[in-house]
Amino acid sequence: MQPASVPVPAPATDPTPQGAAAGTCMGAQAAGPWMNRSFGAQTGKVAIEFSATPSAAAIDAVVGFSRDAAAQLGDLAAAIRFQPDGTIAVRAGSEYRSDLGAHYTAGTTYRFHVVLDVAAHTYSVQLASAGSAASASAASYGFGAAQASVTQLTNLGVSVDSTAGGLQICDVQIAPDALGGCDAAVAGAAVHNRAIGQPGEVVVTMETAATPTSVLDGVIGLSPDRATSVDDLAAQLRFSPAGVIDARDGDRYRADAVVTYTPGEARRIRIIANVATRTFSAFVATSAGASVQIAHHYAFAASSKAAYLGNIGSVVGSAAGTLATCSVDHQISVGVRSLREGNFDVAPLPADEAIVSSATTTLHVTRAGGVVAQLAAGGRVAADPSGNVYLARITGGTLVVEAYTPALARRWSHALAVGADQQVVAIGADAGSVVAATGPMGGGVTLAKRWLADGTGSTALTGLSADAIAVGPAGLVLGNADGTTVTLRKFALGGTEPTWKRSFENSARIAALALSPGGTVAFAGTFDGPISFGGEVVQPGVGGKVYAATLTSAGDAGFVRPLGDLASVAGIAVNGGLVAISGAGATSGDKRLTNLEADNGAEIDGENERDPFNFTAGTAGPVAVGAAGQVFWNVLDAWPAGSSYPYLVSLQPGV
Repeated sequence: MQPASVPVPAPATDPTPQGAAAGTCMGAQAAGPWMNRSFGAQTGKVAIEFSATPSAAAIDAVVGFSRDAAAQLGDLAAAIRFQPDGTIAVRAGSEYRSDLGAHYTAGTTYRFHVVLDVAAHTYSVQLASAGSAASASAASYGFGAAQASVTQLTNLGVSVDSTAGGLQICDVQIAPDALGGCDAAVAGAAVHNRAIGQPGEVVVTMETAATPTSVLDGVIGLSPDRATSVDDLAAQLRFSPAGVIDARDGDRYRADAVVTYTPGEARRIRIIANVATRTFSAFVATSAGASVQIAHHYAFAASSKAAYLGNIGSVVGSAAGTLATCSVDHQISVGVRSLREGNFDVAPLPADEAIVSSATTTLHVTRAGGVVAQLAAGGRVAADPSGNVYLARITGGTLVVEAYTPALARRWSHALAVGADQQVVAIGADAGSVVAATGPMGGGVTLAKRWLADGTGSTALTGLSADAIAVGPAGLVLGNADGTTVTLRKFALGGTEPTWKRSFENSARIAALALSPGGTVAFAGTFDGPISFGGEVVQPGVGGKVYAATLTSAGDAGFVRPLGDLASVAGIAVNGGLVAISGAGATSGDKRLTNLEADNGAEIDGENERDPFNFTAGTAGPVAVGAAGQVFWNVLDAWPAGSSYPYLVSLQPGV
């Protein structure tokens, strides 16, 4: 955070002095008259900031607030006293207390933040002295006895009762109802801290409504423990002295979009911090119910060594102003192993590593999300048992399939004309070949083309009319459902005739289909009446009509179970002992993930309805499962409801 580089304008409610020339300061001297400054009548809760500078070390001076211009101490409803013993005290009812625990020195300026609750006849005080490492406070003190029934306050008064010395009051700022009982970082004060409970080691989300009282230099962010300076905050969002909201990227402040702020106006902000990669993103909500992303994949502050995040801190570095933070919320994503911004196709690798590919970029990532290798090309992705990588995409009506080494060095590329209305629907590989499948943009499968590992062209299944396809080391499975019959056909990679075919008279539909490396077939969709896939019969549930089912590698019955918490299916994956189903919730339509045991369909405890941010808004996307049980889940997170941001999250079931 940098010092303010532009003048801080006076608020509209800046009072005019009585008995002194207009200006930013007013002062009272020993044996002199009361000095008063009026302001607009306040009847509720109001935040007032000011700086006070005593000219001597043992004065007896008071500054406070009253109904009208003050002429004696009894006129003050709230009072702060610089006492002859060198301490600062606050009046509670009829007595002064030294709860602030502060000593003062001559010539030192002290910044006060006072919250007056006129209706409740109480007030609180925060104080920061120059060089102080912590701010002290006096909370909910009662008004003076003579003012216990006052209905409004309109005046700030200052008086010095000692025989020498003076007290100067400067930079008075008034913000009616600015805090409302919320947290506040005050100019000149130390960092305001709030512990978030259990620290987060992977993903931590923080939200709040932040209100600056003026154009200032104020920061809110996340730190491991209590912060004592702005440099302790790893992920930072700033209300800058230029009147815009930006974020800290390493050792500088910048923003991906221009977002201004207005003094006194609350702005809803959000930070999603990725501790494992030491990066974060920041968002600001708009009045239209959407949001603007001002930081994408920004680096933690260069000074922070955070290995976890467990504290929310805010601080104001300008000479005046307050940054109030209300409705502070935070979430720790338990069980999340990594987080990456964007939509990605996933090919799991051993040890819960993976090849992940967007439309333009392919990455080899570790379990924690670290990048091992990177390629400037993308598409649907597959990996064979040796780690060789294959990409498939359609460009200008041409299917392009590329082969790469495990280190993402290019081996070969082939192109095949398929038509402009086609999309890649699946890709999979075994030790000796790769198969890419295409179908219409509106859904379905029409072609499955095979190439050998050395790039030699091989067989093709053409003229297909399937609803879904899954391809992997165990072969290829096609699924069809016409409303009365469900048919599944299993092929060896390169085979032109199915190794088995199963048909079931059911009113089920297939929305997603998956094939494990061991040959287990998993599929899911909706159903209207009783269904069975060679075993148990299940009925549509009252709360939903979505099912999940499996067949063994030989095509025999596995499990079938209704998923009453889902309204639709976006994806399914199976590997080892786990089946993961991604979809929309039956009641709210938000994103859901259900993880089941592959052998019996039992739900894994604590995994149903898993949301990586613990916020329910948004939609679910494709899902993948690694050999060790790591789940890779694409989601669109909506914040607020009018905006959606894509993420790839990896989760560890059962954690």
